[in-house]
Amino acid sequence: MSRSKGTSLTLFSFMVFGLVAGAFLARLQFGEHSSDHLPTYGTIPAFSLQDATGGAFQSESMRGKVWTLNFFFTSCPAVCPAVMGRLSSIGITQRTDESFRLVSITVDPETDDAETLQKYGERLGADGMQWLFLTGELDAIRALRANSLKLDSGEEVDLHTTRVLLIDKQGQIRGFYQGVEDASMKQLQRDIQLLIAE
Repeated sequence: MSRSKGTSLTLFSFMVFGLVAGAFLARLQFGEHSSDHLPTYGTIPAFSLQDATGGAFQSESMRGKVWTLNFFFTSCPAVCPAVMGRLSSIGITQRTDESFRLVSITVDPETDDAETLQKYGERLGADGMQWLFLTGELDAIRALRANSLKLDSGEEVDLHTTRVLLIDKQGQIRGFYQGVEDASMKQLQRDIQLLIAE
């Protein structure tokens, strides 16, 4: 092979390498490290419930914030504590970020009144400004969980879900995560960061 041909092949190899490296860097910058790859599952329906202070909660108050949404009940013996413990860790990580909230809705409002929810949050060490515990009419909670969010049948109080929803600043549902699985919740943490950075 002549020297000129060898030089041409070397230059060509560098060009190919440069293109591949550029594509890889672009993917890092605009793909995995942006929220563009997160799907959208529709807009969270508007709802009104009661918070742990006894005050009214309007879902519209979450506009401009990134938030998680899950369903639980305070007397749940095993599954809920596993989910809530993982959410508590996320809350601690995001504690200084004003644009993030956690929202947890009881599926047993007959037991979980505002006072019960407040004590439950205190046991979890929850920041009352960051982590909102909600209660309300059972029919409204069932309709939100089953009909609007398509999480389960909503026919029984104990049919709570271990899934956690991620909602962006525009009120769009951007992901569903398994609250009892560490890997899924770690992914939730990463996706939260992406949406906050938008």
